[in-house]
Amino acid sequence: MRKALSLIIPVIVIIPVFLASVLYGLVPAFILQILGARKAAETWRRLCILGIARWALFGLNVRVNTTGRENMPPAGTPLCIIVNHQSLLDVVAVVGYSGTIPGFIAKKELSFIPIIASYMKGLHCVMLDRKSPKSSIASISEGVKNITRGIPMVVFPEGTRSKDGKLGEFKAGSLKLATRSKATIVPIAISGGRKAFEERRGIRRTVMTMHICPPVPTHDFSREAEKEFTAQVYGELAEGYRHLLSRHEA
Repeated sequence: MRKALSLIIPVIVIIPVFLASVLYGLVPAFILQILGARKAAETWRRLCILGIARWALFGLNVRVNTTGRENMPPAGTPLCIIVNHQSLLDVVAVVGYSGTIPGFIAKKELSFIPIIASYMKGLHCVMLDRKSPKSSIASISEGVKNITRGIPMVVFPEGTRSKDGKLGEFKAGSLKLATRSKATIVPIAISGGRKAFEERRGIRRTVMTMHICPPVPTHDFSREAEKEFTAQVYGELAEGYRHLLSRHEA
């Protein structure tokens, strides 16, 4: 019964708002684009995405506590955001409360879902066919172009969601997007997403915590020191995650 209640909430509160966003989000953006106001169309679309993300969390009765906002570099800095991954809500939390609205490296299957595909396009998400090595190379190139144009990109370096609450090892090549674009890496540690969604029971408020870790510049990156560099980024993310867990236990 409690699980059923937790599933009814999105249907009643979130889905109608998401569907209505076609009228207040996508249609105005489409009209602006036809009129040649491409930048205004993109800004409107991204603001709607921010609103939907926050409304989704509100509708699920999830509060996001964010620390470390002072570590987020100023707007216009080429950014690659590295996030640990436990829940589908990680994406929503980053969009809603990180202080920036980034694009994501996402599986290509999502591009076939109406409305979602339009908003992913608005976020400049890069679609990846995980079965194709060529797709991986093309995705990195497209992501690099986004970053150099000032669009932050998010990478989940573990490659998949952690189901045991532990921080997994980084997949090989998971930092290529950052190093090839000479971006500043911002590790973001997130906790609580699984309890707020995948393992949710009932309608009581749940809390997600997010910590923005100190940025790691890539201008000193070298192939010879790639292992050490990856270890540095992993260390920053692991320290941020430990910080979240210690706060939770306190």
